[in-house]
Amino acid sequence: MSAKNVAVQPTSSDPTKESLLRATGISYEEMQSMDIEEIHARIEKKIGKKLTFKPNTDMRLIGRGSPYLYLNRVFQFDEKKLDKFIDSLRLLK
Repeated sequence: MSAKNVAVQPTSSDPTKESLLRATGISYEEMQSMDIEEIHARIEKKIGKKLTFKPNTDMRLIGRGSPYLYLNRVFQFDEKKLDKFIDSLRLLK
């Protein structure tokens, strides 16, 4: 059984869109159609200097997030059990 890829389009409120436009000079709708390099170039043009991304040097933040990813653990699912579970959910409808 294969899962279908369904694209869910996130929505933003009007104040968020206005804040994004003020901060970056790019509208929300325009940003959706741009790739990351274009976004960086437009922001650099607006602020008049090159963007810099500093590495995280705060030792307190190391290891936060998913402990499974941090410990390099991977979940493996038994496909037969997963298919059986999904089928049982379909029967509930």
